[in-house]
Amino acid sequence: MQPSHQTLVSSYGEPFLRYVLAISENVSLSDGLNATAPELQVLLTDIGTPGPNEGGDGNHIQASFNTATRFSQYLPEQKMGFANQIRTLCGGSLGDVPSSTDPVLQSLRAIAHDMWPTYLLPPPAEGPRTFWMSSGPVGIYQHPELATLHRNFANDETLRPLFPSLTVPEDAADWTKWIDVQAVWTLNAGSGGSHQMMGVFGSLLLDAVLRTRLSDGELTHDGLMRELAVSLNAFRKLATKKPVHVPAIVGLSGVQLEDGQQIELASGIIRKISDLERDLLLNSSNLVTTVFETTFPLQILDISNFDPTDDKWHKTYQKYGPRFEESHRAFQHSLDQVRLAILLCSEGEEYLGSVEVSRFIFNPTQPGGSATWTMDQRQPASYIIPQTKFDEIKEWHSLIGTKHPDSLNIAMKRLLSAASQRADSNDAFIDALIVWENAFGTTTETAFRVTGALAKLLEPDDMEKRLELQKELANLYGIRSRLVHGAKEPAASKSWEYRQRTISIAIDCLRRLYRERPDLLSISSEDRSKRLLLEH
Repeated sequence: MQPSHQTLVSSYGEPFLRYVLAISENVSLSDGLNATAPELQVLLTDIGTPGPNEGGDGNHIQASFNTATRFSQYLPEQKMGFANQIRTLCGGSLGDVPSSTDPVLQSLRAIAHDMWPTYLLPPPAEGPRTFWMSSGPVGIYQHPELATLHRNFANDETLRPLFPSLTVPEDAADWTKWIDVQAVWTLNAGSGGSHQMMGVFGSLLLDAVLRTRLSDGELTHDGLMRELAVSLNAFRKLATKKPVHVPAIVGLSGVQLEDGQQIELASGIIRKISDLERDLLLNSSNLVTTVFETTFPLQILDISNFDPTDDKWHKTYQKYGPRFEESHRAFQHSLDQVRLAILLCSEGEEYLGSVEVSRFIFNPTQPGGSATWTMDQRQPASYIIPQTKFDEIKEWHSLIGTKHPDSLNIAMKRLLSAASQRADSNDAFIDALIVWENAFGTTTETAFRVTGALAKLLEPDDMEKRLELQKELANLYGIRSRLVHGAKEPAASKSWEYRQRTISIAIDCLRRLYRERPDLLSISSEDRSKRLLLEH
């Protein structure tokens, strides 16, 4: 490929170039560029070349934004966006806007028809990658359908309550008259704040773009027209303050799958990271080795008028703090069950420990969606999950999902922490021993009660082995007790040995409870140990 062509591909990416230059998939990109009129190549090169304060050591986001701005421009005389005009000059077709009886959807589709090629552009090399497009291409605000979209939104009985103080401007045909239409929303994801009606449209468009790429693996005109209806339906349900299950992607490290492999669970899919997640959705994606694709029950909790002089929003945010925590705790619990199912498939001391790196929740109310990530860059050793383990992971996940009691929540979290998150072996050792206590301890717990019950669970048929195991467990328990009460830390080699053994015992403990002794799961930790110690 010629150097000038390589520059174009670097600036615009292959999908955008193929679209605007109408290069079909059965023609190589190099041949297609060779057949492109020289003046068009010069135009693309000029637009894609960063200015003196862009790119390089400058502002990558600004350079990407300026390029997107140019191509999203609406051309009134041609009645289309700039990117679509170039495509028609190259002999390409634009596709049709599907008709709908929903006025809001029809207006959204009309605007998306002209703006969508802009989303084919690659994100900036640095910075928040979804946010640079979060407010929507500038061309949205030049589009003649925008004022109609505002009116249709205001006349929609379901959507109108999102803006309680909404009054239709006298000059409703002028979209600038709608700028002051704002409201404050609070969502259970912990997001919220003031929203302009005009900003909603860019958020909806980007949400549909991301849904299309998640569903189809690529962005196309027809796919976007379809997913706009899905995004709008989700948004309408949110407007009624009902929960909506939106896509959520969790980036994990520590375990890997081979190309093309995936594990389908009741709560989602474990699979390899895609270009969408690597390039757009997940922060610190270079640390992500696999993803869990699931859903999050998004819900608007409160809608109120926007008043910049009032601190009501802060009070509302504090009021709903417990709801935020409840939502994220439930999501985390579901994720932890997946991580535990993987961990219980470990063999020997190669623990299949996974840790969350980042997550992205599709949120049509939030520009750029909702993204979070961990600040701790330490990751566990990474192991490939063999295909022979897939069915076992499914089985463990089903058992955990149907039989896991709340009384073992601490055990689950501490085992995951010990196996995948603790950098210090002593910390992991202590966490793993807490698993034992959570399973069999009491408020007046004794070492014998915990270690005796655990030995009985793991060696139910051989008294000599049980006595030997109980002695080993009691020794480990004593080391932990002395450590937390100020004794000198063991040598690193010993700490690692204690870590590995206590984690192994904790894993075996949960395996036995879920698979062989589910009768013990529904009772308290105290009764669990009592029954084990007293039964024949």
